[in-house]
Amino acid sequence: MKKTTAKQSTLKMTFSFLLFSSTFGFTVVGNTQAQATETPTAVVQNVKTSTPKAHATFTTSVKSINQVVQADDYATAITQEVNWINTQVAAEKLTGWDALALVRSSTGITDAQKTQIQTNIETNYADPSTQHQPTDYARDVIGLICVGADPTNVNGQNLVQEAVTNGIAADADVYAVTYGLIAATAAQSSNLGNVQTADLQIMVTNLLGMQNSETGYWTDQYGYTLDTTGMALQA
Repeated sequence: MKKTTAKQSTLKMTFSFLLFSSTFGFTVVGNTQAQATETPTAVVQNVKTSTPKAHATFTTSVKSINQVVQADDYATAITQEVNWINTQVAAEKLTGWDALALVRSSTGITDAQKTQIQTNIETNYADPSTQHQPTDYARDVIGLICVGADPTNVNGQNLVQEAVTNGIAADADVYAVTYGLIAATAAQSSNLGNVQTADLQIMVTNLLGMQNSETGYWTDQYGYTLDTTGMALQA
C-alpha cells in the first residue's frame, strides 16, 4: 500500500472540499442538476448554526465558516495547491484527486498530465487480485472522468460498479458512501456504467442516516468533523 504524507493528505482534502461542488454539482452532472441541487439543500437545512456539542474543542459554526471563507480565500487556496501539484508532485504520483483539482483550476490540465494520470490509475489495477479500498474506486472513477477516460473498463475491471457496490454496502462508512455517491452520480450523468437511480437513492438515504441528529454534522470514525461534513454536503 502506498504511503501518503501528512502534507499530501491535507492538500488533497483541501482540494476535495474546495472543488467537488463546482465540478460535480454543476459541470459533470449537468443533466441531473435538479437532483444534485435538491439533495444537498435538504441536508443543509438540517445543519445547525450553533456550536456543535459533540466536540467541545470544535467551536466554529457553519454560519461563521460562511462568513470567514470568502471567494478570494477559495481562489488563493486553489492557486497555491495547484501550483504545489505542478511543482512538487512527480508525474508518476499524480492521482484522480489531482486530476479533479487541475481540471477545475484556472491553470487547467495538460494533455500530458491527462495521459499520465490515466496511466497511473490503470497501473493500480494491473493485477486483478490486488485489493483496493472503496474510496480508491471512487477516486479513480472521478479521476478518469476528469481526463476523459472510461472507468468502466480498466484492465477488465468496472470501477463504477465497484464504487456503487461499496457505496450501498450495509457496512459502508461515511467515506465509501460519500465518495461512492459522487463518483456514481458523475458516471451516471456521463452515461457510464449504467448506474441505477435506485442505488443513488440508497446512498443518499444511508448518508442522511449518518448525520448527527443533534449537531447536524457528520463525523468519521477518527473524530474528524469539518472535512467529513463538507464532503457529505457536496455529495
